[in-house]
Amino acid sequence: MKITLNRPLCIHDIGHRPMQQDYVIPALGEARSSDRHFMVAEGPLPEVYYHKASLTVMPYGMRICIVGKCRVFQIRPGYDEPIYVNDGEENLVINDIQHGDWFLLMTDGMCESLSIEDLVAIINRPDWTGEHKRDALLDYTSECQDNHSAYMLHVRSVEEEEDYTETQKEAPKVIEPLDSTSADKETEDHDKGVANEDQSAQREEEKTEMKHQSSKLQPVNISTDIQDGNIDLNTKSSMFDLSAKTFFVVIGIAYLLALIIGFIVGL
Repeated sequence: MKITLNRPLCIHDIGHRPMQQDYVIPALGEARSSDRHFMVAEGPLPEVYYHKASLTVMPYGMRICIVGKCRVFQIRPGYDEPIYVNDGEENLVINDIQHGDWFLLMTDGMCESLSIEDLVAIINRPDWTGEHKRDALLDYTSECQDNHSAYMLHVRSVEEEEDYTETQKEAPKVIEPLDSTSADKETEDHDKGVANEDQSAQREEEKTEMKHQSSKLQPVNISTDIQDGNIDLNTKSSMFDLSAKTFFVVIGIAYLLALIIGFIVGL
């Protein structure tokens, strides 16, 4: 299953508190449609770890982990009620996902002045863009006394992988034993696997490039060869030896001719 998201939308408002103690991952303004892991949590630290909701996009569906008072909703256009809403702490996988579905992760502060009916009505407005829906939620929660944060994830498309078996499709959908760190750990392992694949691909590209370069003729650098000892300047070539022998033979013949001429002139 290949799940593609539109650009995620984030709400991260301070409310009437003196400081912001909610946390969102990715940080406000940094989320991209290619991101696979999202989390909202309410603080202060270290209590933030006891009140969080995370969603991880996996090859077999959406992995949801909810701890404490945070909430997660799955809203499908045309339905008057959420397809999924958590009832307390949960750790499960949702694989009933369709094009157009919305997944909303919310801290407790978001639900203070917003009912489920209002939330579904806002998300199901067909004439509103995602930004319009986010602005409407901000208006509804503008008088909230608490910090309030949310991630709004809109499913652009869902495609079945060719090598995805029927057993794999039907396996997840059961609530697994609660482990607040399992989703984060699985995401970390997934990211490490992707990083290792990228490194392997890069090494293969470097090997290919080295083979390509080695097949080309390399220019000769005489100064480098001399410095490295590849050329011995003290070694005489055979051509040099032949020239020297010829020179001495010519000198010898000329000397003999000179002696003969001098002898004849003396007579």
